[in-house]
Amino acid sequence: MKTFLKLSFFIFLLTNFIYSQDLLRLEKISKWRKVTSQMKRTHYSSDKVQEYWQKLMEEVVSVSKEDSAEADKIGVKAFRLFPDGMIDKPLDNPDSFGGSIYPFTEISNYYFAPLLELKKNSFIMQRNFTVKENHGLIADIGELPIEKINENSAEFIALAKYQPPDKISDIKNEFSANGLNFYQTVPVKIGETYLLRAISYDQGDGIFAIKTHRKDTDGSIIIFLKTIKTFTPPKLLRPSASDTPSKTITIDEKLVAKVTKALRKKGFKNVQVEKGNSYLLIKGTAPKGRLVTAVKTAIVASGGVPVKNQVTEQ
Repeated sequence: MKTFLKLSFFIFLLTNFIYSQDLLRLEKISKWRKVTSQMKRTHYSSDKVQEYWQKLMEEVVSVSKEDSAEADKIGVKAFRLFPDGMIDKPLDNPDSFGGSIYPFTEISNYYFAPLLELKKNSFIMQRNFTVKENHGLIADIGELPIEKINENSAEFIALAKYQPPDKISDIKNEFSANGLNFYQTVPVKIGETYLLRAISYDQGDGIFAIKTHRKDTDGSIIIFLKTIKTFTPPKLLRPSASDTPSKTITIDEKLVAKVTKALRKKGFKNVQVEKGNSYLLIKGTAPKGRLVTAVKTAIVASGGVPVKNQVTEQ
């Protein structure tokens, strides 16, 4: 009886500890949204406000020491995902890598990486806005312990048979092998393990296992990630100049001014734009955590002109 009471008391303390942690995170999310509104009104003009915003964001998306320690025990990585829009939408930054999206930097450069997105209670292997042919496939493989998945697992052998197409038109959103089906989107189930493949042309290719470890009361999910194997980066056959009509690219001071204006509107005061022979070069510094947005802003404003990035985070 005493043992039962001690166990019940321990569970009570643990539950209250987790609940208090979640309440604290909700308070930080509320503060983060207020700072976001301030940044919008001032067009990101204050470095101190940007630093405080970044600090709050890092604290909001971080995992607890307990979750991190549990992941370390089995040799995996822990990270947190929020439901789509919970903390991304208040800032005019739909491609934010904080919150609802995890980039597979294990195989690719930060702003070219394939993405895992938590949206509408589903996992989506999302294509990157910079290189849309980068993609991925995922399958729910049940309650198989993540630490037991390796290159000899039947699920791995099936997914390893996938050959990334060398033509964009041949990229599909599903793949079947050995009786197993992999899709672009699968429902999220807490406690389940998933096997996925992330492909980044000319950058990297890898098979990973993830497990939905638990769901916090604030709606976020703690996920464990294990890298099973990486492959030689696949190549994509791109049309030669003789296959497509030539397109005149005009790179002049008007275009430089247009891209510069778009960057300033987003708050990038220290990013400069220069003309190249057949491209635009952006260089300088961007606030920590906002490099991806700077690159995307330049790409969209350029109207299809290639953009080379030399911007670093500060």
